[in-house]
Amino acid sequence: MSSMLILLLFTAVPEILWTAFTETGVSAVESIGDINGNGSTDIVVTLLHTFPSPPGLYCLDGLAGIEIWSSDLVPGTKTHEALCIIPDINDDGINDIALSTGWGSGPFDRSTIAVSGADGTIIWSTVPIMGYYGYDTEFTDAVSDSCRMVHTSYDDTGPDNNIRYKGYNAETGEELWSYSVSTLIPDILPMADFSGNGCGELALAVSRGTVSGGWFEIRDGLTGEHLFGLSSCFPESFAASHPSEYPLLCVNQNTNPPKLRVFSFPGAVEVLTFDWIPYWWQFFLTNINGEYYPLPELVLVNSNEMCLMSPDNGETLAIYQIGSPVHCIETFEYNNAFNFPMGTNSGLTLALYSSSDTGVEWNLPLPQAVYDISLITSSNYPTPLIAAAMSGENGGVVAVTTSSQTGITEDVHFVEQPSWRPISNPSSGGVFLVSESEIRLTLGFYDISGRLYGRYILEPGETLFFSAPPGVYLIHTEEYPDILSQKIIVLE
Repeated sequence: MSSMLILLLFTAVPEILWTAFTETGVSAVESIGDINGNGSTDIVVTLLHTFPSPPGLYCLDGLAGIEIWSSDLVPGTKTHEALCIIPDINDDGINDIALSTGWGSGPFDRSTIAVSGADGTIIWSTVPIMGYYGYDTEFTDAVSDSCRMVHTSYDDTGPDNNIRYKGYNAETGEELWSYSVSTLIPDILPMADFSGNGCGELALAVSRGTVSGGWFEIRDGLTGEHLFGLSSCFPESFAASHPSEYPLLCVNQNTNPPKLRVFSFPGAVEVLTFDWIPYWWQFFLTNINGEYYPLPELVLVNSNEMCLMSPDNGETLAIYQIGSPVHCIETFEYNNAFNFPMGTNSGLTLALYSSSDTGVEWNLPLPQAVYDISLITSSNYPTPLIAAAMSGENGGVVAVTTSSQTGITEDVHFVEQPSWRPISNPSSGGVFLVSESEIRLTLGFYDISGRLYGRYILEPGETLFFSAPPGVYLIHTEEYPDILSQKIIVLE
């Protein structure tokens, strides 16, 4: 057994560590990984497209908020959905960026662009689509030799709500398929592969203001082929399991009476349908009970509340009074409790769910509404920081703590750390972990956003292979919450 020295310095929580771009509006923020090697994930932000640009894309140090690089060519985005992080596509070992830009007359406006996460250079760009702007951009992963994809929905600038969905090869930017339809909901959602071609699928909703004129569908992420449809419904929102051993889809169908319908794939088996209150307008899936079985939990928000629900039977697990409209939400786990940071009309809110404590932990007022948040992991803090984007004028981006900083105090203590170590870190396709402990360990693997990727049991003296898409992961020993997470890197 080895020992680790844990030194704690307690500070006020929540604390604003830094602010940036306070004279502009920031439309989107995403954690990209540790670009400058200081032990903390860094972030990329896009400025609102109405502000002078380029540059409209910046990479900032997650702990200090100082600029690492900016792109002199990339303009800003119109929505927070238009920015996403993609695993390394230019073979430099660093995650890259995909975004779709707002309207304008520049050479990269109204386009989808892939940008190097290392220095902000453009890897590829698509031909501008005149009369449209980029609304939502998502990455769809692939296994085996299948093609990784970047999908974009483009919204028109007129009253007809014509939406174009396009699928691009993530490595080259080649357009592989296109689909057009008139809808009020331009959101898209990546799902796990269930068609069997190795590439994840894409979910989209068609809404025209009436039940008879709306439907929901899933298209093959690689080819655009129609795989599943749900007709005669008015889908207000939808969510899919991520990650999961099998794809799971939940659709809020605003019929009379309103229903929540849960489907499992392949086979589109409807595993649950129940009536529900129609004002829950946005939701996503989380993983409070461990592995995604039988079903992950639902997090629902409306104008001033958050609800935690089990889709197994529709049981309400908890309801939180937020007091302000919720625009965005994330989740992370710490000390056997789930934390839900939220961006609201009035600032930031953190809610907690555990067996011993459930409720709103704190509210932090900010000068503008928060429409996008992302999580920053750091070896200096036991829990993630929150990067919050305020898109209004004089908004900007702030980084806020959710726990006290790890530092030096006079009262130091030793914590016994069960010994395990990675072999050949970083390595390709995954990392081998070898136990040097006399006890059984539960290891939680987290991606760069702080989302739990999976849990693995490491038996005494055994070796475990952690297989995952390329990226940066944090491994946390769940039996010993005071031990800081260890970073591993998975390459191509």
